[in-house]
Amino acid sequence: MDQTTIRVIVTIAVAVILAGRAFQATAGSKRRLAFWLGAGAFALFSLLNGLPLIGITLQAVTITLMAAALVMFLASVLLLFQSYRAGEMQSQFDRIQKRVIKERERLDERERQRTSRK
Repeated sequence: MDQTTIRVIVTIAVAVILAGRAFQATAGSKRRLAFWLGAGAFALFSLLNGLPLIGITLQAVTITLMAAALVMFLASVLLLFQSYRAGEMQSQFDRIQKRVIKERERLDERERQRTSRK
């Protein structure tokens, strides 16, 4: 496989992963919109990478699609940051924090058991 084909496959995979994350996000949230925009941007990147493979080398089409993909990507990053600031991801942070606390307690308990045996 050549580099162009690999780039197309990778960008399609990223688009599919982001679309899957969009389905998992809360309906109507900025986070969901961010993932959808990211998936669309990577789909456009994939299309851009695939155009030479199918023989399309029109510069105007390439520039237009690249501009659209970049705008979508930047919008998705901005929306993801806004969703973070709005607290849409608070439940995930809380879940991670609880896991970290449990792990610390487990490690502390293991250390106490190790020192009490000596």
